[in-house]
Amino acid sequence: MLRTPALLVLGTLAFVTCGEPPPTRPCSLPYLGDKTATPQLEVWTLNERGEAVPADVAHPALLQQPPQGGRVVFVGVRATHLDSCSAELLVSVRDPQSNQVRLDGRTINLVPDGTGWGGSVLNSVDTQANVPLCPNQWSVTDIPNNPYQLSVKVTDIDGRKAELTAPVTFRCLAGDATCLCQCRAGYKLGDTCAPVDGGTNGDGGTSTDGGTLDGGQ
Repeated sequence: MLRTPALLVLGTLAFVTCGEPPPTRPCSLPYLGDKTATPQLEVWTLNERGEAVPADVAHPALLQQPPQGGRVVFVGVRATHLDSCSAELLVSVRDPQSNQVRLDGRTINLVPDGTGWGGSVLNSVDTQANVPLCPNQWSVTDIPNNPYQLSVKVTDIDGRKAELTAPVTFRCLAGDATCLCQCRAGYKLGDTCAPVDGGTNGDGGTSTDGGTLDGGQ
């Protein structure tokens, strides 16, 4: 008499399990490349003209001002053999002398470009890492013109990963005295920055406020 209810319960559980819809991908973008191939990754930074340039020591990465202030480096990616939907992008910059790190992580769709690859969008900094580097209260050297280590990892929704680590250097835009001020070693919030080299900012430009920058602003 006790076996029938037990069978009914088991039958009900089996029905519920079989009735569940299969999991769906969080977007309709196609898979990039081949699921059986090793993921590949390319990394670029954004220059002053909104163009992608390779992230390597031959192309110093531009320090740019985001809406929240300070200076960041915008880092974008191209990848293949990964799911394009809801990939986790993690980018870090390490000071090799102190091992201090600054990083940015975000979830992005790897937008296909028609070649089997996909990635960040040039005109959308939301699809690029925005790594905050200045004000420089973390590195023991001036951030412009000194070597750092750039590490980039992309992880898709299936846990497949593409990673790259490479040396990188940074630069301020010509004439951007605030960048040079905020990104120097030992900068403190509220510091007043005087121009260098007889009124030039040391990067081919001149100060625009009569010679001082109050608090780096």
